[in-house]
Amino acid sequence: MVTVNRQELMEAIGRAARAVNNRSTVPIMEHLSVEVREDVLTVTGADGDLFVQGMVGVIGGETEPFCAHAGWLKTVVGGITTPTVHFGTEK
Repeated sequence: MVTVNRQELMEAIGRAARAVNNRSTVPIMEHLSVEVREDVLTVTGADGDLFVQGMVGVIGGETEPFCAHAGWLKTVVGGITTPTVHFGTEK
């Protein structure tokens, strides 16, 4: 489980989402990769030619990396009203 500042996470998602093409013929290219290592959350977006990353410090341990649709991730995190976001994955 990790804890991250919601506003900083939104900024990282927005930065990485700039590289994502929402009308890609390859659906995975509409997704962002989210990974936590050594107390840093990295959000990566790519369009096949370039990639853009946003990074945020987190509290807690590591969690399994995952991919999520960029639009969905922005909507979900944007809808959270608390100042921090807690999430994790189970193995």
